[in-house]
Amino acid sequence: MITLNKRQKDIINFLESKDEYVTIDCIAKFFEVSSRTIRNDLDSIEDLMKESNIILERKPRVGIKLILKNGQDVQEVINEQDYKVYSSDDRITVIILSLIIKGKATIEELAKDVDVSKNTLVQDFKLVTAKLEEYDIQVSKKTYYGITINDNEEKIRNVFFSIYSKLSDELKHDIKDRLTQETNLKDSIIKEKIERIEKNIGTVYSEESIEELEIITLLSINRYKNNFKIDYSEKEKNSLIMRREFSVLKEILSLDDLEICYLLKISDGSRRAVGGEVNNITQEILDELCKTLNIDCSNDLEFTSQIAMHLKVAIHRIKNNLVIENPMLEEIKYKMSFIYQITETILSSKEDIIGVKFPEEEIAYMAMYFDAIFERNIKSKFTYKILLVCNGGLATSSLLKVRIGAMLPELEIKNVCRLKDLDKELENTDIDFIVSTIPVKADKYKVIKVNPLLDNSDVDKIKTEIYNKRYEKNCEYLIDLVKSDNESEIIKLLPQDVTQLDVDIDDWKEAIEVATKPLVDKNKITNDYSKEIIKVIENLGNYMVFIPKVAFVHATPDNVLENSMALLTLKSEIQFGSKNKVPVKAMVVLANKTENMNLVNLLEIITKGDNIEKFKNAANYDEIKSIT
Repeated sequence: MITLNKRQKDIINFLESKDEYVTIDCIAKFFEVSSRTIRNDLDSIEDLMKESNIILERKPRVGIKLILKNGQDVQEVINEQDYKVYSSDDRITVIILSLIIKGKATIEELAKDVDVSKNTLVQDFKLVTAKLEEYDIQVSKKTYYGITINDNEEKIRNVFFSIYSKLSDELKHDIKDRLTQETNLKDSIIKEKIERIEKNIGTVYSEESIEELEIITLLSINRYKNNFKIDYSEKEKNSLIMRREFSVLKEILSLDDLEICYLLKISDGSRRAVGGEVNNITQEILDELCKTLNIDCSNDLEFTSQIAMHLKVAIHRIKNNLVIENPMLEEIKYKMSFIYQITETILSSKEDIIGVKFPEEEIAYMAMYFDAIFERNIKSKFTYKILLVCNGGLATSSLLKVRIGAMLPELEIKNVCRLKDLDKELENTDIDFIVSTIPVKADKYKVIKVNPLLDNSDVDKIKTEIYNKRYEKNCEYLIDLVKSDNESEIIKLLPQDVTQLDVDIDDWKEAIEVATKPLVDKNKITNDYSKEIIKVIENLGNYMVFIPKVAFVHATPDNVLENSMALLTLKSEIQFGSKNKVPVKAMVVLANKTENMNLVNLLEIITKGDNIEKFKNAANYDEIKSIT
């Protein structure tokens, strides 16, 4: 069930009172929040309204309107929201955050917060205690006094935000409502203070940073009010007080000096550089990246500046135990696996110098920067060669050739031929794919059939294939760069008991289940690993097929018990994936509990000469063993 917060319920009432369409900016102004916040609120409202068959109409450039049919009562929907039912996991999270917000609470108070019986809360509290122990935080229970959390105050607040940042939007709204009620402060008041801080210290926060500062400021005010205070050494306190920004925050927030010191550190994590030495390390990182990728980014000063600023903020956050969230982490690890690996290697080599351990969320952010500079530099190194097949006259083929040149300049047309000459042309021409005005079958090449006049849908089909080819070429280029210096035998990587060859299967999901079975039988992975792989492919697409007709399938390490690999080759090609399906003849299962070179070592072997053809078409294990 979708849960709305108070503001979202108020937005419904606001919309119900309007006969005309209302713009998002108008709603945002009325509720004194950002347009982005309103859009998120409307998403939640729309999902809830759908459950009751009520239409929330959102017309671009017109506005928002509630469409109520005869007999529909939006107030009934709102009233149902007063009865919240938390899942077991959500209940544990809400109990922890409520306890931190209150500072001290009884079992009865916490049970009321999550609307469960006292007995249920007592059982839940065992999990609450275990969860807090993961953060090395102890819970204290005293008769006639209540329950408290005992630890360093800065650590407790950082744990609060670490948990809060991972919540769903609905739970975030719920917790924020609890904080505003406890502090008796409106969102708009805190937001206005943050805007004044921005103006007075001459900086600009992102919307994410503003939301972070809002919640931390509300929590700090509330914890201080409940007599839970921050403490720093005199040296650290004095170094923070001496800064100009301290006076600005002190004047605007009117809090105790130590509280201002804490909020100043949080503010730093949203915008501030941490020292000149990071500039030198940034340059070292970029130099190593350019050397590894064989590219030149020495003249890209804007990129250097951006990455230096990002690193400075990231290092500050890591050193001060401030959470770094990256909602795209898993997607980046799948779609940019080689860049991610290179990034991880480069950053880990600098950890001792900087004095931090880079979390995978930050590695993924840096991988995005590295991938951007790689794409910009490598683009000119790759061309996409096509053969044009056209049975029309000279005029038709000439027109098509000119249109392709104008609309898709990244393509190199190697030749134009008739269908009867196709086989001969393919013998003598190195191409990536075929563009044809007539039906053509070519076993080794993708064929894209187009209208001789090349309409927009044809251009889109060709662009999709260019994207796929670019991904393949990028991966081939990176594979060569990350190859191991150690020789590996294929039989060590893929022993016979994890290989299944020339299997007759026509469904990609079944193929994954069959391919993973040897690793399940050997207790290398759990039964759920195949389900996770399928889910990843359905959500993220076919990025695992970076060598033609070979899928390297994998998922998160949660269901991996030991580093391992398995191989399945198919009797006939199957269509792989749920979106933009691609042909696959072989499937390699990658199961990584920890980082290792298994994939790189395998790629080093199978990408030599004609090994890839031998690999994907192997019908028995002797053929696998012969690959060197």
